[in-house]
Amino acid sequence: MIEPPLLHTEERQEYDIMDLELLGKIAIELGVHNHPAVKRSFERLVDSVGTKRFAEDYCALQKFLMKLHHQ
Repeated sequence: MIEPPLLHTEERQEYDIMDLELLGKIAIELGVHNHPAVKRSFERLVDSVGTKRFAEDYCALQKFLMKLHHQ
């Protein structure tokens, strides 16, 4: 497994933003990007880029989107 950059670094922020863009594309493809809960989740993710909280919140939103995808 390739380790992500260290938390609270510029490299980690860039790494997290790339992940966030990918998740955004998935939300758009599923047509749920305008859902209020999804919007709030993305806002929270943007605020936590580069931190441990980002990874936790990202996983939660990713699981939610994957459940929608498989319905």
